[in-house]
Amino acid sequence: MTVQLKSDIKTIVEVLAFIIISFSLTMVYNDYPWIGATFFVAGIGATIYKSYFLRLRTDTIMFPTVNDNSSKMIYVTIGVILLFFSLVGYLGINMNIYKLLIGISLALVVSLFGFFESPKGWLTIQNSILKIYGVAGVTDIRQLKEIILANDRITLVNIYGEHKNSTLLKLNPAASGTIKNFIETKLDKSEIQVIDNVTNGD
Repeated sequence: MTVQLKSDIKTIVEVLAFIIISFSLTMVYNDYPWIGATFFVAGIGATIYKSYFLRLRTDTIMFPTVNDNSSKMIYVTIGVILLFFSLVGYLGINMNIYKLLIGISLALVVSLFGFFESPKGWLTIQNSILKIYGVAGVTDIRQLKEIILANDRITLVNIYGEHKNSTLLKLNPAASGTIKNFIETKLDKSEIQVIDNVTNGD
C-alpha cells in the first residue's frame, strides 16, 4: 500500500466518521442541542483548514495530481448519499424536520468540499527539510543535487545519485513554473538545480 493510498483511505474514513458521528449526535439533539452544534462547527472548521487553508501557508505549495477528481467525487458522492438517506428518513420513518434540515445541510457542505477542495499534491520546505506528497519521510535539502519536474512526477536527486519520486501528478507548465519559483525562492540561491521538463502534452 502506497503512502498516498493510505492518505486517501484516511480521508475517506475521516469524512465517513464525521457523518456517522454527526447523525448519532442528532439523536440527542432535542435534549442537548449544543452537543451537535459544537461538533458540527468543530468538524467543519477542521475540514476547511485541512482542505483549503493549507495552501495559504508560506512554507507550502499545492499542485494537481491524477487523484484530484476522484477525491472530489468521493465528497460529492457522500453528500448525495447523505441527502438521500435524510429524505428517506423524513419521508419513510417520520424523522423530524430539524434532523432533516441538519442532514440536508451536512449533504450540501460535504458536496461543496468536493467542488472546492484544494489539489492533493503538496511540497513543504522548512529550514533545511523538504517534505513532498507521496514520499515517506523527509529530505535534507543540504544533500539534494537536483529537483526534476515532469508532467507526472517530481524527482528528488541527492548528491549520491539516489532518486525519490513523487508520482501520480498532473502538472502543466503553469503549475511547474509556480513550483520552480517557490523552490528557488525558498532555497535562496543554493546549488540545487531545478529542472523543468513539463510540457503542454500528457
